[in-house]
Amino acid sequence: MGILWGMARKARIQYPGALYHVFNRGIDRRDLFWDDRDLTYFLDSIALGVERFHVEIHAYGLMTNHYHLLVGTPLGNISHFMQSVQTRYAGHFNIRHGRSGYVFQGPYGARLVEGDEYLLTMSRYIHLNAVRLDKNKDRPLKDVVDDLRAYPWSSYREYIGRAKRKDWMTYAAAEAHVKEVMGKRRGAYREYVERGLVETDDELEELLRSGRGMIATEEYVRDVLGKRVGREEREGSSFRSVLRPVSVQQVMETVLEVLGIDRSYMASRRGSAWARGVAAEMLCTYAGLTQAAAARELGMGTGASVSIRRKALAEARAKDRRLDRRLIKIAKRLDLLLNEK
Repeated sequence: MGILWGMARKARIQYPGALYHVFNRGIDRRDLFWDDRDLTYFLDSIALGVERFHVEIHAYGLMTNHYHLLVGTPLGNISHFMQSVQTRYAGHFNIRHGRSGYVFQGPYGARLVEGDEYLLTMSRYIHLNAVRLDKNKDRPLKDVVDDLRAYPWSSYREYIGRAKRKDWMTYAAAEAHVKEVMGKRRGAYREYVERGLVETDDELEELLRSGRGMIATEEYVRDVLGKRVGREEREGSSFRSVLRPVSVQQVMETVLEVLGIDRSYMASRRGSAWARGVAAEMLCTYAGLTQAAAARELGMGTGASVSIRRKALAEARAKDRRLDRRLIKIAKRLDLLLNEK
């Protein structure tokens, strides 16, 4: 599949098996989550995105006005996943709090992470974010550790056995890295993370400040910028999951069969816009097409047309149970094809 350059304002490097540190905050630095209900809804949006887009969440941390995620993309589709999560949450936030307009400060940030080298480091960075506050600088270490272990809106408690694990999270990769570094002893991950409260990771801090958008070694950066990451030398990476996308033909055949229509109807103007929206959604999700490529496939003009149609579809399925059931049926069939790859 190679490297895809996304349609966001800033070009994003996407390829099967990529790992990202994803982050964003509320517009004008306002609170992004007003209470536990908002936080729960955001996690539910992530869970739905995991199911729809087959991404892997290795760590998460939600704070009052921002969030951090560590996301693996076996299908190379970070843009589709994050568009789904943020669009769903923004709609909830505005409706619930009686407001309109932008919720996030802009497009999400996504730093490409070299998983073999920095997956464990970034998981620690995300988990410590909850207590990395000015008010904690002069507090006793024990009190800060207690706050970290009690913080309910990160995946840290799940890793250390203080909260039930979520079925949509991926814990194995980080834990495998801990075993490689620290052995199999009980509490190794907790020891590794909490050591970060008294140690400074100068290398990571330098990479975060570099502005190049990658948490990676120089060799890895050269591979990515040289568009060679899809070659076999990277396929052996110890943490990566890679899935081959479903073909465009298989996606279209499945959509047409479940909807009970033919391709000529989809090309007509007889109220077929919703059908093209369904097809566009599935082509982006399962065939890995950009919105511009889906627009060309369906004769919809531009990627912006696909974006508008996908948003309208998301709103429609929330109100129309019959449409929602059809979309679920299509997704289940495509999931089977994906798992056969």
